[in-house]
Amino acid sequence: MLRANVLHEKKWGLAILRTKLDALLAKKESPSGCASLSVRAASFRKKFSLEKNGYANHGDGKRD
Repeated sequence: MLRANVLHEKKWGLAILRTKLDALLAKKESPSGCASLSVRAASFRKKFSLEKNGYANHGDGKRD
C-alpha cells in the first residue's frame, strides 16, 4: 500500500529539478560567466606586477 502523499512528493521533486534545470540552461546561455572570470584573472595578474604596469605603489594599482 502506497502512502497518501507519494504523488505530492514526486511533483515536489520534479518541480525542484525543473528549477535547477532552468537555472543551468540560463547560465549556459549567458556569456557573462566566462567574461567575469577573465576580468578577475587579469585584475589579479595586474596587482602583482605593479612596476611592469606603470604603478609606483600598491595604492595606485588599487585605484584601477
